[in-house]
Amino acid sequence: MLQKTLKELPFYEQVYRKIKDDIISQKLQGGDVIYINRIASSFNTSRTPVRRAFHKLEKEGWIDAITYKGAIVVDPDVNDIEEICHIRLFIERLAIKQAIRKRVDSDISKLMDILSQMEDCAANNILYLFVHYDFRFHFTLVEISKSKMLSKLMCNIEDDFKRIALRGYKSQDIMNDILLDYKYLVNAIVQQELVKALELLLKSITKIKKHAC
Repeated sequence: MLQKTLKELPFYEQVYRKIKDDIISQKLQGGDVIYINRIASSFNTSRTPVRRAFHKLEKEGWIDAITYKGAIVVDPDVNDIEEICHIRLFIERLAIKQAIRKRVDSDISKLMDILSQMEDCAANNILYLFVHYDFRFHFTLVEISKSKMLSKLMCNIEDDFKRIALRGYKSQDIMNDILLDYKYLVNAIVQQELVKALELLLKSITKIKKHAC
């Protein structure tokens, strides 16, 4: 089934996705206030779907509602960042253990192609696109494991993954440093060096956590 475009979705879902994307991309940052009336006007809709979108965003922890007015964007705290990093580590450790046994040459080619895209983004300091390919790299690692459950879990944390990564990659030096870790990680998978691969995974996630906090 083809994925619907934003304009084909119900108004509340359009509002939900637009605000969420703006938070992830840091167009909206922690402490910013968003108003129901302004959002409704920009979407040429009533307040009802906007309130519904706000309710969904608040339930997921992206905003805190201000009664009758709007909401404040919530900044992830240290505990939020640590939790996502722990979840990532759990998923990707299992994935790498299976990927080392199940990978084929075409899988490695996919990873290297993604790293090439990331290198271009880092060279041109295109942060948002760098983070997009960063997630693709890790999701591909999980896909190589052939585990549908791990792929599903990884999809569920995509938005949080990207939000934290955007906070963590504060300079081209950090992006290039992470890229080097990823290249070593791919090499460890090719060489079937499980312990080294897991150490490199932990190293890269620890760096992102440090820079994002």
